[in-house]
Amino acid sequence: LGVKVLLNKPPVNPGERHVNYQIVSARAGIAEAKKRGAKYVLKTRTDQRLYSSNVLGLLYALIKVFPLADKVKRQYGQRERLIGITSDTSRYKLFHFSDQFLFGHIDDIERYWAVKLFEEHIEKFKPERYFFTSYLRNIGYPEGGTHMDAWKAYAELCIVADDSMVDLFWYKYNYHHVFRTVSYSEQPGYISFS
Repeated sequence: LGVKVLLNKPPVNPGERHVNYQIVSARAGIAEAKKRGAKYVLKTRTDQRLYSSNVLGLLYALIKVFPLADKVKRQYGQRERLIGITSDTSRYKLFHFSDQFLFGHIDDIERYWAVKLFEEHIEKFKPERYFFTSYLRNIGYPEGGTHMDAWKAYAELCIVADDSMVDLFWYKYNYHHVFRTVSYSEQPGYISFS
């Protein structure tokens, strides 16, 4: 299969919600992909499956069909859009961009995961927000503090793909529903592709 398994030394401090394991493994995977000459990288969770037979082609096409504005490239140095998924990209939690699934140019993904290991204890810590706002600071993008600021950052820098576009299966929460993030009785809390 051409698969290389990386065995990482565990972080001394796992961090709140074990985020330091995620940071260490993401960085190691990105470094290995870069060493092998990859231009694009997809970071996922090991407990998720993607059934789409052409997921990488789809994600690459989305980046090319919806390019970053030249002004954004010049001002922030981001090469192409980051692609996340509907799962955990929240409409109402500020800067809550999904950390479970991230596709993009390898230089952008490397900068995304150039986040400090988390050493504090914070009640109600949200890893998604920590990672995304750290990335915004890394590239010099103004965070602001409103929902409009978060939505503007998503619109300028990202693409949010529906879970169904990549045919995602995650054996967690409402996994037995075909579209587990769809609610037919209330306003959806997740941002989706349109």
